[in-house]
Amino acid sequence: MQATLQPLSDVELALLRGSPLLQGVSEHNLHQLAARAAFCTLQGNAALIKAEEYGEALYVLLSGELAVHLPGSVRHELARILPGETVGEQSLIDGRPHSAEIGRAHV
Repeated sequence: MQATLQPLSDVELALLRGSPLLQGVSEHNLHQLAARAAFCTLQGNAALIKAEEYGEALYVLLSGELAVHLPGSVRHELARILPGETVGEQSLIDGRPHSAEIGRAHV
């Protein structure tokens, strides 16, 4: 996974504003959050989140789609993550390792 620092576009800021987790966050704080964020681009079949690993980050999907799978079950997709939705928050909250794998969805 590659992380880069870059300013958010108006579309990306709108997605952050629309994220249920970030609703109610002031415009000022949203810009502060975006200024401190690292932006990741998934390449190929790289996993964003791996099962049984402890979470260290919360992710807000800005573009594309992610697929959620149980470990070792790539063919059985449990859910799709769409732009504006978040992943990784449960592990941050409860301190437990991730229970599923999340990576790029194949269209």
